[in-house]
Amino acid sequence: MKTLILIFVFFVSTCLYSTIINVPGDQPTIQQGIEAATNTDTVLVADGTYFENIDFIEKAITVASNFLINGDESHIANTIINGSQPINPDYGSVVTFASNEDTTSVITGFTLTEGTGTLYSSGYWGGGILCDSSSPKVISNIVTNNSADYTGGIVIVYDCSPVLLNNVISYNTATIDVGGVTLWDNCNAYLEGNIISNNTANSGCGGLLISESSPTLVSNVIRENSAVSSSAGGVYIQLDSSPLLLNNIICNNTSETESAGLGVYAGSGTSTTTVENCLIYGNTSGFNGGGLWVYNANIDVINCTISDNHADSNGGGVFVNVNGNVNLINGILWNNSPQEICIYSGSVTATYSDIQGGWAGDGNIDEDPLFAGTGEDPYSLLEDSPCIDAGIPDTTGLNLPEFDLAGNPRVFGGRIDMGAYEYYIFIADFEAAPTSGPAPLDVQFTDLSIGNPSSWQWDFDNDGTIDSYEQNPQWIYEEAGTYSVSLSIDDGINQSTEVKTDYITVNQVSSQEEIVALKTELYGNYPNPFNPSTTINFSIEQNQQVELAIYNLKGQKVKQLVCDQVLAGQHSVIWNGKNNNGKSVSSGIYFYKLKTDNFEKTKKMILMK
Repeated sequence: MKTLILIFVFFVSTCLYSTIINVPGDQPTIQQGIEAATNTDTVLVADGTYFENIDFIEKAITVASNFLINGDESHIANTIINGSQPINPDYGSVVTFASNEDTTSVITGFTLTEGTGTLYSSGYWGGGILCDSSSPKVISNIVTNNSADYTGGIVIVYDCSPVLLNNVISYNTATIDVGGVTLWDNCNAYLEGNIISNNTANSGCGGLLISESSPTLVSNVIRENSAVSSSAGGVYIQLDSSPLLLNNIICNNTSETESAGLGVYAGSGTSTTTVENCLIYGNTSGFNGGGLWVYNANIDVINCTISDNHADSNGGGVFVNVNGNVNLINGILWNNSPQEICIYSGSVTATYSDIQGGWAGDGNIDEDPLFAGTGEDPYSLLEDSPCIDAGIPDTTGLNLPEFDLAGNPRVFGGRIDMGAYEYYIFIADFEAAPTSGPAPLDVQFTDLSIGNPSSWQWDFDNDGTIDSYEQNPQWIYEEAGTYSVSLSIDDGINQSTEVKTDYITVNQVSSQEEIVALKTELYGNYPNPFNPSTTINFSIEQNQQVELAIYNLKGQKVKQLVCDQVLAGQHSVIWNGKNNNGKSVSSGIYFYKLKTDNFEKTKKMILMK
C-alpha cells in the first residue's frame, strides 16, 4: 500500500505541470513519444510489446507504463520493450541515457529485454540499460535476458549518481565481464530494494561490479549469480572504491575460482568498504573465499552474519590475502567450510563476535548462535541465543542503522545483538481494571504489549468492530454480560493480536446491593519491558495458600515473591530485579508464575538495562 501511495503521489505531482503523451494513442512508438515530449512531460505507454531501442536524448521526462497510475505490477510484466531489432546493431542497448540526464529523467514500470549493448572501443556494453555520464532514476523495472560483452544488464559509467529502486535485474549474460550491473569510474549511485539474480559472466563478475566508485547499496538482494570461468560470483568491489553496503543479502552465488559472495580488491588505493547489517550465506567458491574475499583492501564488517558458505580450498567464511585487513564487529561466522577464517597475508580483527572455533578479541564467543532455521528470516536468533545482548556495549561510534535486516528496531534489550538480526519480541498484551462489577462498568484498559507498536486496535466485545485506536483507552460497559476483549497491535512490520476470553464480567445491579464477583487471575506486569522494577497484579477469589515466583529461561527459580496464606481480593507485588540472594539479575526474558491449590498461570516479562 505504501508503494502504491507513493506512485500515485508521484504521478499526480508530475501531471499537474506536464503533458501526458500516450503511446500508441498519441505517438505510435515510445521513441517518437520521447521526441515529442518537452521537459516535465510524461510518456505513458499502454500494455504491449514494443520492438525498440530508446534514447532519452537529454529529456527531463518520465517514461512509464500504466504501473505509474495504479501500482499494478502486472503492467511491468505486460509492457515490454524488446531491443532485439536495433536500427543500428552498434546501438543495441534497450534504454540509453548518454546525454547528461539527471534524476528528472525517469523510467518506470517496464520489462526491458533482449538488448545486445552499445559498441565502445573494447566491445559491446549494457545490454539492458546503458547509462553514460548520466544520473537518471530507474524505478520498478524488470531487466532480463539481455546480453553484451561487458554487462548484460545495466552498465553505469563515468561521473554520475543515478538512483535504482525496486528493480529486478535477472538472467542477463556477459560474454566477458559482469552479468548483472556495473558501477564504474566515479559512479556514486544509490541502489535500494533491487534484486540482482541469476546473472552470468563467462570470465568476470556475475552479479554486481563496483569499480573506482563509492555507491550506497541499501536492502538489495544479490543471489544466484555466477562467474563461469573466473572469480566474483555475487559482488566484486575493486580499485579505490569506498561503497556502503547496508541491509543487503548476498546469497547462493558461485564462482569458478575465488570470491563467490563478496570480493574486495583495492589495488594500490587505501579506500575502505563498509558493510553493515548484511547477510552473506550459501555462496560457493571453486577455490578461495566462499563468503568474503579480501585482497589488498580494507573492509569494516559490522553486525553481519556470514554462514553456510563454502570454498573448495580455503576460507569458506572469510579469506584474506596480500595485506588485506578485515575489521569484524558484532558479527556471526558459523558453519562455513572448510574453515571460518583463512589468512594468507593480512589481518582479521574481531570483537564481540561469535566465531565457530574461536577467535582472539574482546567479547568474542564460540557458541552455537541458535538460528531460527525456518521462516522468512532463517538466520534470525532464537530467544535463548547467546548472541542476544552480546554485541559491543558502546555503540555510539558505530553509527548503526535504526533497523536490522528484518526491519525491526536495531537495539532491543540491554545492548545490541551479534549478527544481522536483532532479537525482537512483538507480543500484544493488556490488562483492565476493574474486570468485574455492576453496570454501568467504567473500565480502564492498559496496553502491556512487548515491542514498539505504533498502532492499536481494540475490540471491547470481540464482535469484529474496532471500538478504539488509543493506546490506553477507557470504555464503559452499559449492559450486563460477559465480554471477551481483543487487542491488535502493529509496528509497520509485525502484527500481533491478544484475545482474552470472558475477560470482563458486568453484573446487574441488585435492588439491595451491588454484586461484585472475585476470581483468581494473574495479570500482566507493568511496565514491561522494565528497569529497574515492575509491578505484578493478581486477584484471589478466596482465602488460600498462594505462591508467586520468578523464573529464568532455563526454568530455574530466581526470586520467591509470595509463599503464604493470602486473603481474597486484589493484590500487587513489586519485583526489583534482584534474586533471592539480593543480587541484580542480568537483562533478559523472565517468567512469573502464580500458583494456588486449583489455579496455575505463567506470564512473560523482559528486564532491559
